[in-house]
Amino acid sequence: MIPQHPPFELKNKTDYNNFVFVESRMPEILNHTLSIHASTGIMDLVTISQKLTVINPLKLNLARGHIFYEYKLKALAAAIGFGMRPQKLWHGAYNLSEVVAEVIKSNGDLVSKYSLPWDIEKYFFDNAVIKMANGTIDGAFYITVK
Repeated sequence: MIPQHPPFELKNKTDYNNFVFVESRMPEILNHTLSIHASTGIMDLVTISQKLTVINPLKLNLARGHIFYEYKLKALAAAIGFGMRPQKLWHGAYNLSEVVAEVIKSNGDLVSKYSLPWDIEKYFFDNAVIKMANGTIDGAFYITVK
């Protein structure tokens, strides 16, 4: 059993809301993440998510093999990696314009450099459609990207 870390409290409400925006229970997940880190010294989110899965502090139904904690921490890492910043309102849009790709020859010469100026989540969201399996609302459905 991992000792409980003192409650995680953010004085900046924008940061708190950004965490909740990524995942409604993220402040709780961060409490447990910090507890694991404080008691074990583990820093990487992969190992911490594995420990969270074993401990299951949120009492999630893991019986079917869902990787809830990994997914939620991965979403947080992606949000941070793609533009969520402290004390700045986060709208959930991944800013890929800051992601720069470089093509370099084996001798180290720069061939080209370009940025990715679009929002992948917005593309999927804008192009997602619901399809009804039997054409009626009471039947099975799926969501696909057109």
